[in-house]
Order: sequence, then C-alpha cells, then structure tokens
Amino acid sequence: MRACVCSASGRGATASRKPCGTSPRKLQPFWDDRLVSRRTHPPETADSYDAFAKQDGPNERSLCGLVDTSPRGIPEWDWGPFYPGGTVQAKVTTSAMAEGLRFLAAMGHPCAPGFVAKTYLAAHPEYAWASGLLVDMPTRPWTEFAAGMRP
Repeated sequence: MRACVCSASGRGATASRKPCGTSPRKLQPFWDDRLVSRRTHPPETADSYDAFAKQDGPNERSLCGLVDTSPRGIPEWDWGPFYPGGTVQAKVTTSAMAEGLRFLAAMGHPCAPGFVAKTYLAAHPEYAWASGLLVDMPTRPWTEFAAGMRP
C-alpha cells in the first residue's frame, strides 16, 4: 500500500474533495495540548469522518484515508476505484510531547481493521499486478515512543 502524507499546516488544503482528509480546520481543536488525551482516545489522525459526504466511514476523503475501500479512488493521482493505497501508519505529537522528545504512532490503518493482501486481491483481481508488492498490514495499537527508549 502507498502512504499518503498530509500536513495540517493550513496551506493548500481547502478543497473538500482533496484526498488525505478534508481541511486543517477540522484539526484545529486538537492542536491544543490540553485537549489531547491520548491515553483514552485515539489520535485525530484515526478520524474516519467524510466531511464532503457528511458520513462516517473511512475512505479517500477522511483524514484516515482508505482508498482500497473507495469505489471512487483518487482520479487526481491516477488511482482507480479500490486502489491499494491509503494510510498505513500514523504519528502524532503535541508541543509538550515534542519538548520531551515523545510521540505516538500506530501501524496499519489507524481507523479500520488491518489490511489482508489475499482477501483484498480476491475481491479486486484488477490489482493482481500488485500481488508481489502487497503485504498484510495488521492494525497495531497506538504506542508512545520517546528518545532513549530501548526494546
């Protein structure tokens, strides 16, 4: 699967149809360190709300982008319907966490069940060309990492 890198800088993310989420305005309330309670809530990057269609469910327009579940794909990127792409990992930090050289990360779809290549390819034989590239990517829990950690 290919990753989608998004920035919440507020620049260039004004189109609701734009892949990788909807708008930085959606993230604004979560930028305040006081509102980030990552022990009990998954980071906002796991958000699966499609503000364009005004419905829940991860797809190419949700912040947690899943193109492999979208019948639309992302034509702007030449990704057809159900293209094997989208969010495959997520990382988040706050200013307080960054000051302490810490961040949270999750592998796999942070908003959906894991990706199983065999199941995907059975449902979408049009992407058989990618069979040697696609691997299972189980969803892993959000984990905090800090400088100096040892395995």
